[in-house]
Amino acid sequence: MSDRIESALEACQDAALGVAEWPLALQSLCEALGAVSGCLRTRTRPNPFSRRHDDVCGVDSTEHAGFSQLWLERVPGIGDPRFNAGERSAGARVVIFEDQVISSEVRARHPFYTQVAGPGGRDWWASVLFEVDGNRWRFPLFRDARRGRFEQVEEEVLRSVAPGLARAVRVAGWVLDLAAGSILDAFDLIGEAALVLDDAGAVLAMNASAAALMGDALRVKNRRLCAAERPNGETLRALVARAAMGVAEVTPTVLLTRKGRPWLKVDAMPFTGRSHDLFGAGRVLLRL
Repeated sequence: MSDRIESALEACQDAALGVAEWPLALQSLCEALGAVSGCLRTRTRPNPFSRRHDDVCGVDSTEHAGFSQLWLERVPGIGDPRFNAGERSAGARVVIFEDQVISSEVRARHPFYTQVAGPGGRDWWASVLFEVDGNRWRFPLFRDARRGRFEQVEEEVLRSVAPGLARAVRVAGWVLDLAAGSILDAFDLIGEAALVLDDAGAVLAMNASAAALMGDALRVKNRRLCAAERPNGETLRALVARAAMGVAEVTPTVLLTRKGRPWLKVDAMPFTGRSHDLFGAGRVLLRL
């Protein structure tokens, strides 16, 4: 492994610890491997890189964001043959090269290459596969026509980055869990009940104060926060839905009535910016 690759993997570790930016670190690794850009992807949710408005679960290098946007705009209508082919044929391999799974005939006739890969300058592809806690991840790398295809002689170098990437992704998950847990614990210290929900309204975490409030009037069922009384349930769902879309309201608060007990005030705060990064798949902080 070259000094440049080792330095780039160290930058990924720094990004996992929150002291560097993932897109920059990933771009430096891509360039050290002779690629123009790349990304990290998984189908596992939640994960440290979950994004709100699409099904992409991962992070792009700085130079890959534009191609990702082009891919999202055009691929739903035409498909991406190398994406599914790589998944199907992976087996126990750590590195997959495009010409191992895509024939020259497909490259010549499939609209993906003429409408997405070519115009986007991502003509050639290779992917490094690794696992984190039993979940599959991939590190697709891309080259333009000028740089040409990835060659078999590069397999050992590409394979060598898999353990470092797996370690960085694992650490990123730990750091986010610790940070999110610390914030929820801080609410406990001031006697505030707090929960973190994802963009579908599922409960990802709650502190002890929130758990103590759960009962007949308000409970978690199938990971959803439910209110026993119908009007309360509808009001709560509407509040969470608006906050999950990042809608900032002047009064993001509702009051839930409870028979024989004081009403319960619910505040919703959408996660944006750095707080979005901190809570990963979390989209809404609820205070009860």
